[in-house]
Amino acid sequence: ITKLSVPEKYEVLTMPLAIYQEGKIHPVDFKEYLKLSARLDDKYKPIFYKILIKGLYFTSDLPLKDLVHEVDILSKQVDDIYKPYLCQGIGALVVARDPDDTSGYKDGASFIDEKYLAYYYRGLSESVYLEDIVNYLKRFKSCMGWMDKQYQPFYLEGVGEALAKIGVSFVIERVPWDSDGELISYVLKGLEPDQRKYVLEGMGKSLSYFYSLNTKKDIQQFINTFEAEYRIVLLKAMESNLK
Repeated sequence: ITKLSVPEKYEVLTMPLAIYQEGKIHPVDFKEYLKLSARLDDKYKPIFYKILIKGLYFTSDLPLKDLVHEVDILSKQVDDIYKPYLCQGIGALVVARDPDDTSGYKDGASFIDEKYLAYYYRGLSESVYLEDIVNYLKRFKSCMGWMDKQYQPFYLEGVGEALAKIGVSFVIERVPWDSDGELISYVLKGLEPDQRKYVLEGMGKSLSYFYSLNTKKDIQQFINTFEAEYRIVLLKAMESNLK
């Protein structure tokens, strides 16, 4: 694990939580996860807390209302600054439970404390493991169809993060990117200018998380697939978050 770059190493640390959990929902005391989080760089703790909730309840069949109640109890042990990311994890979990039908996503929002609601919507931008861009964009279009405008900026930035992660993984794996790159560009052109800005900034932020000497070439290849005006925003957002 120590040979991995951040935040991949932190994602790997939480992955076993989502594999073959049966019976007891929390096989490890929650306080042990809090001890682990104390060892992480502050920049990546939000990622950890989001994935933690998704992992803990990945195989749970609890109704969403009851699940939110349990997370609320657990949140009392977490520093206030990180509590919103637990709600982001709930949003990501909702997507993992049913990536093809977004009708219940809006209902789930009724169980979330209003002050954390934006983070729940941010979590809905999560991509599903090994998901292709076509299916992701179908869900994106569906969510945008019913989501209140006040929450769309949070969601759109998350969409940008997810698309960048999918796109760069395709580049790294040498999967043909031309058609998918054209599809993302097509979607970007169809957005209003402010909406497009949020998506591109989210992409840049995501790229900054994974930027290293090992990924520099692949990230640049991904950025080069976009038009010049989009590349400027991507690079500016990435450089801003690298500082």
